Amino acid sequence: MDTWAKSSSLDLGYSHSKDSFSFLADEDLSVTETDIFSWLPDCAEEYSDLLNSHGQVSVKDNYALFCLTSSSGTPYGWSVTTDGEECLELEKISNCSAVSGIPIEGGSVKEVYAYKAVKDGCEKITYDLKAMYTDGEVIETQTADCAVFDNAQAVLLSGQMRITLEDYDTGETIPLSEGSMPVISTNISYDTPNGTVSTGPILAMDPDPAIFDNIGGFFGADSFSFWLSSQQLPEGYVIPGNEQSIGYYDGTILPEGCMTVDRYDNGSANVVFRLKHIVIGDVNGDGEFNIADAVSLQKWLLAVPDAELACWKAGDLDGNLKLNVFDLILMKQVVAEQCKDYVEPDVRSTWPSEMMVVKDSIEMYQGPDTSYPVVATIPGTFVKRLHEGSVQDE
Repeated sequence: MDTWAKSSSLDLGYSHSKDSFSFLADEDLSVTETDIFSWLPDCAEEYSDLLNSHGQVSVKDNYALFCLTSSSGTPYGWSVTTDGEECLELEKISNCSAVSGIPIEGGSVKEVYAYKAVKDGCEKITYDLKAMYTDGEVIETQTADCAVFDNAQAVLLSGQMRITLEDYDTGETIPLSEGSMPVISTNISYDTPNGTVSTGPILAMDPDPAIFDNIGGFFGADSFSFWLSSQQLPEGYVIPGNEQSIGYYDGTILPEGCMTVDRYDNGSANVVFRLKHIVIGDVNGDGEFNIADAVSLQKWLLAVPDAELACWKAGDLDGNLKLNVFDLILMKQVVAEQCKDYVEPDVRSTWPSEMMVVKDSIEMYQGPDTSYPVVATIPGTFVKRLHEGSVQDE
């Protein structure tokens, strides 16, 4: 049976709310919600989860969210005021109140107001809970002081800092593998009459990008630095130039060109670390891992004059941040696995002829022409005699 999919919608026609939901079902009748707001709470339980994990005001991608609770049957309600550049627009109101066939006097009304970013800039949105028909006292206030950037694709609240790990060459966000959690180290200090007070929280990135609350405010400290160590990078990435760390040190970025820090009027910041992708084992920097890399590493370990490595970290196969003979052994094992299958000639040679190396060296290829990988290099320091064979000896 061919795989099929069907989209269905469910209309809830209760007197106090009305919304529609779309779903996708495959041939095994596995159902997935396909509404573009599937992440938005639409029931009391999801409302509580959002409120407990992110508070009454939060951000999701390019949305600012308000969790607003009021009591039905009372004159109190939420009213909104805005101040700024009109960077966000109310996109959707999700009623998460418990559904009941009988109206409950004084029941709780739970709603999520979702504001979508429409242009870059800053805007402050404030909701006041007060008597709606009089100029009564405001009994609760919730404010989203927002910075909108990245062509209206990102929103940050006051004091938040977003950190992204980005591929240096492609500009794409680096996907983190399962279990990988790079950390950003910080050093923050304030000068007081009683001496210097220091702190330094560790920022664990999961996912990429990651948003951290109450970090942007530290730019106002007497000293504020944060950095990413080469020991904390995603697998397959290095800091350009093989530097040991990349960071922001009291306003100075080192190394240059590998990081950007954008600060906004609401006290938030957007930080991007740019990392270089490498091919594991590619110590000579030609974009491939083969026998030539093993030769380069061996020469470097033997301190052969002029022996250089384009990227030493690519050769750290055992992951101990050191290059030694154990990495060379691992490298040769991998190369041996790559080269264990040879292309046999069409016609076997019963009585092979004798050959002699007449050049400085000769390269042996995996196949019958130079388009195949090199599997060995025979130096020509002295005359060698070779015999043609047609099958690899086991």
